[in-house]
Amino acid sequence: MASFLLPVTAITLLLFVLSPSPSSADLVLDTDGNPLQNGGQYYILPHSKNTGGLIVDGLVKPGQICPAYVGTAHSGEDGMPLEILSQYRVFHLSTSLPLQLTFKPLVPFCGFMPLRWWVAPSDANDQSRIIVGVEGPFKPTYAFFAEKSDAGQDDDDYDDLKECKDVTILDDGRLGVAKDSPFPVTFKKKSTFPFLAANM
Repeated sequence: MASFLLPVTAITLLLFVLSPSPSSADLVLDTDGNPLQNGGQYYILPHSKNTGGLIVDGLVKPGQICPAYVGTAHSGEDGMPLEILSQYRVFHLSTSLPLQLTFKPLVPFCGFMPLRWWVAPSDANDQSRIIVGVEGPFKPTYAFFAEKSDAGQDDDDYDDLKECKDVTILDDGRLGVAKDSPFPVTFKKKSTFPFLAANM
C-alpha cells in the first residue's frame, strides 16, 4: 500500500497562513468564527459556487474497493465530514501545525480502511491526486498545512520546506496538488444532534 505515497515534504492546504513557529501562528476558524478543535469533525467547503463539499469520488483501480479519489459533491451539498487532527497536544488548530485529514462517513467505505488523505505519485499527465483508503504513518515532514488566502505569501516564505504545493481541484474535478494553484475553502463544523429526552 505504501507505493501510493508521494515523498513530499509539505503540502499547503486551504486558506490559512503557514508559519514557522506556533507563537506567530493564527487560529484556523470555522464558518461560525470559532477556532477549529483538534480532532473535531468539519465539512470543507470550496469557495467556488459550482461545487459542493468534499467527498470520496471514484476508485483508483476499477474493481477494487480501495484506494479512492477525493472529489467534490454537487453544488449546495456539504459533502462528507472530515476529522481534522494535529499530532500536537493542542485544543485549537493553528496555521503552524501539520494536519491529518480523514473522512468520517456514516457508512463504512473501503471496508474498514481509514479514509485519511494521502498524495498519490504523479500520473502520465504529471498530476498528483489526493487519495484515501491506504495506510501509512503520520509524519510531520509529510503533512497538510492551512494557509490564509489573503496572506500574499510567496515561495521565499517557505525556504525551510523542500517542496510546498497547493491542494487544488484538477481538470477532472478531483483533488490533487499543484504549484501556485490555491484552493480557497471554509470549514463548517459538523452538527451534533442532542439526544431527545422524555419525562416519564
